[in-house]
Amino acid sequence: VDGELLHITKVSRLHMAAYLCVASNGVPPSISKRVHLRVQFPPMLSIPNQLEGAYVGQDVMLECHTEAYPASINYWTTERGDMIISDTSRAGDKYETTSTVSGYTKYMKLKIRSVGPNDFGTYRCVAKNSLGETDGNIKLDEMPTPTTAIVTELSGWNRSLGNGVAGNSLGDNNQTPVRNPPGAFHNSANSLAQHNLLGGIILWIKMQSFGIYKRLSSLYRQPQQQPQQRKEAQCFEAKPKHKQGEQRLVVAWDKQRLQQMKVVEQQQQQQ
Repeated sequence: VDGELLHITKVSRLHMAAYLCVASNGVPPSISKRVHLRVQFPPMLSIPNQLEGAYVGQDVMLECHTEAYPASINYWTTERGDMIISDTSRAGDKYETTSTVSGYTKYMKLKIRSVGPNDFGTYRCVAKNSLGETDGNIKLDEMPTPTTAIVTELSGWNRSLGNGVAGNSLGDNNQTPVRNPPGAFHNSANSLAQHNLLGGIILWIKMQSFGIYKRLSSLYRQPQQQPQQRKEAQCFEAKPKHKQGEQRLVVAWDKQRLQQMKVVEQQQQQQ
């Protein structure tokens, strides 16, 4: 913009920036001056997820984003209105609050370790400065434990296969399921169920393949007569055993018939 003055109408927080004023008459060097504009406004708040879910024993993270100038005072409260104070010096504290500042934006996080039945409910994020105050609510609901999801899926697989095929590969349903560590529901539960299902499928395919192999092996073990041997057997009749000293009689027309059949086979081979 040319000129000595810069007019900004209806200024808002979006105009907060550094502006550079440059003076030049065509003869170097030029002179410049940087001017920082700060716009004061009351806190504004946004929540990425207003509804969070967790199961007992899991660690959960709640997030809240605020914008304000001058900088706001931010804190968390419970559903009863009690302020949540975390002590980072103590390891394993129930609550841990952290905040990251970027310009006039502040990112707040509340970590709840080992969620218990009394931890479910509504949590409030509050931001205050000299121009005003704002807050937002995040509801934490209880979810089924991962062991329930695993047992339900495995039971359905056992019913679908039947005949004990899936039962042998996936284990006995009466066995006490192994409980996953906190924070591992979304990954470990699904991956374990998929691994068990894949193992059952592979075992079923192996059993089917073994059955086909046995049937094929039984067919190949059966004695197979050669075509030439079957034809010769049709030409000759079984002759009784002769006593010692007796002569064996050979029927002439049998010999002639055998010779004719050999001639026909040679002709067929030549063709």
